[in-house]
Amino acid sequence: MLKIKCKFAEALKEKGISQAEFERMTGVHHTTLKTHRLNTAKRIDYNTLLAMCTVLDKTPGDLLVVEDEK
Repeated sequence: MLKIKCKFAEALKEKGISQAEFERMTGVHHTTLKTHRLNTAKRIDYNTLLAMCTVLDKTPGDLLVVEDEK
């Protein structure tokens, strides 16, 4: 079965930004960020994705990948 994985946690680490710092920079709520960091989100808001891409210098394709769930 295919699954979309969000690489938010990896991108935060690569950029050297904590989730709390990201929240302060963007105003995106911490529970929203946590669901993306843990890959438990069922959907993503375009504004959240735009904030992730802007702050982390990534494209949507860098952050969202399709993987085979085994």
